[in-house]
Amino acid sequence: MTLVKINRNLRDNVFPAFHAPFYGNLISELLEKPFTQAWANNPIPPVNIVDSENSYEIHLASPGHKKEDFNVLLEKDLLTISLEEKEAEKEDSKFTRQEFRIHSFKRSFNLPENSDLNSIRAEYLDGILKLTINKKAEEKPEVKKVEII
Repeated sequence: MTLVKINRNLRDNVFPAFHAPFYGNLISELLEKPFTQAWANNPIPPVNIVDSENSYEIHLASPGHKKEDFNVLLEKDLLTISLEEKEAEKEDSKFTRQEFRIHSFKRSFNLPENSDLNSIRAEYLDGILKLTINKKAEEKPEVKKVEII
């Protein structure tokens, strides 16, 4: 087994020219903050959008909520999903570590023209809000035979 010594002051080795006050603080924040802190402070939940043959599906990852916490609104072809942070009862406990918080968010999606806006279904299961939007059946042009007189 080989032991490798890690230099904790990485910014001085990698970016020695950035010792100006502005750049030093910027590089320091980028390199010294744990990546989990950046993800934990991101109030916008990630989304997967699936385009299948007959429908579109929007999967929004937002664990730790109830289905009643979400607001899903449709205005013309704009679908908006939101969640308002509720004030939790303030307890006298102090965190020794806090890596996640519940944030309010609002996400909007422009639906394609072939979306059937009257058939949107939503379900919340295992921390994933799943919205299914059926596609309209393609209108086939009517073929008429014209008789020659």
